[in-house]
This record gives sequence, structure tokens and C-alpha cells, in this order.
Amino acid sequence: MKSLFASLFVVALAMNVSLAADDPMQSLFMFQQQMAQGGNPAAMMKLGEMYEKGEGTKRDLGKAREMYEKAKAKGHPKADAALSKLNKQQPRITKQAQKDKATKERAAKDKAAKERAAKERAAQQKAAQQKAAQQRAVQEKARKDAQAKSLAAERAKARAELERQKAAHQQAAREKAAREKAAKEKAQRDALAKKQQEEAARRAAQQRAAQQKAAQQRLAQQKTAQEAAARKKKEEADEKKGFKSDPCQGAAARVMSTCKKK
Repeated sequence: MKSLFASLFVVALAMNVSLAADDPMQSLFMFQQQMAQGGNPAAMMKLGEMYEKGEGTKRDLGKAREMYEKAKAKGHPKADAALSKLNKQQPRITKQAQKDKATKERAAKDKAAKERAAKERAAQQKAAQQKAAQQRAVQEKARKDAQAKSLAAERAKARAELERQKAAHQQAAREKAAREKAAKEKAQRDALAKKQQEEAARRAAQQRAAQQKAAQQRLAQQKTAQEAAARKKKEEADEKKGFKSDPCQGAAARVMSTCKKK
């Protein structure tokens, strides 16, 4: 049997099976497992023995019985003895199995409790994260709403200021146009008044000139009349004076028949 295992071990080396330097039994277990899967009854027996003793793997009597039964099915001559030996140990095995089962159940319960606690913690953390995310979302929405409201207020204020400036500009333009129109109308009135004043002054000057001319003419006429009156008076005086001395020397001599003969 030992020579068979040695041969199998050499075959494993020839097949390039990786052996762990720190645990050769584990490497042997892996090799036997491969051989048993290939249908080798000797490997099945060795694998059952390793399961029974816990060599190279965790001790598992159920797996050991399974390997022995498979080897028996393959006709291995030592399978019945191995099963008989395993059956004699059944009370101790059962007690150990129960102990192992209780240990596994406790471990399973502890594991389940830990998993439940972990799930609960994870659920609580997830719920807390979701709540925090919702709060952040609400806060972010509130911040964005406040920002949008502030921006809308600023835009409305800017539009109102623009409208105010536009209205002020239009009012200033209207006032400027009114001032320009008033100034233009005033200039036109002033120009017309000046023209009228100039025309009135011209007519007054013409009137004064005409009056002066008429006055001068009246004075000239008066002077002429005075001169004529003076001449007439003088003539009359001369005539009177000449008539006394010589009636034919006077002005009336022209009509006197007596003077015509002379």
C-alpha cells in the first residue's frame, strides 16, 4: 500500500501537480481527490482515510463514509473493513457529530444573528443615508429655490430700474423737446416782435419824416405866404405911397385908363 502511495505521489510529480511546501498532506489530499474523481478506488480509500483522520483537510466522517462506500462499489477489498471500523465508532461518532452539529448550529445562529445585525446596521445606515440624502436634496432644492427667487427678484429689480431709466430718459427727451420747441417759438416770437418793432420804427420814422416834411412844407408855405403877404403889403403900401405922388406909378395904374394913355 505504501509503495502504491509512493508511486502515485511520483506520478503526481510527473503530472506537474503543484504541492504546497508548508503542507504536503494538503497537496496529497488534493492529488487523491483528483484521482478519486477519475474513478480510482485506491484513491477513494485514501481520501476516506484522510477525511476520517482529518489529514490534509477538515475532519468529516460523513465524507469518509461516502468515500469508503464509493471504493466498495468499485470492489476495493478493504472497503468493508474500513466501513466496519467506522460503524464501531458510531456511538462516539454520533455524539461527536451531535456536538459538531450543535456547534455548527450555534455558529450558524451566531452567524445568522451577526448577519441580521449587519443587515439591520446596513439597513439603518442605508435609511440614514437616504434620509440624509433626502434632507440634502430638500436643502439643495430650498437653496436653489431661494437662489432662483433671489435671481428673479434681482432681474425684476433690474427690469424696474431699466424701465425707470427709460421713462426718465423719455421724460427728459420730452422736456428737452418742449424746451427746444418753446425756445424756437420764443425765438420766432422775438424775431417777429423785433421785425414788427423794426417795421413800426420804420413806419414811425417815415411818419416823422413825412410829418417833418409836411411841417417844413407848411413852414415854407407859411413863409411864402408871409413873404407874399409882406410883398403884397409892401406893394399896397408902395402903391398907396406912389398913388399919392403919381397914380400911374402904383400897382393900380395898369387898370387905370388915364395911366394907359401916358
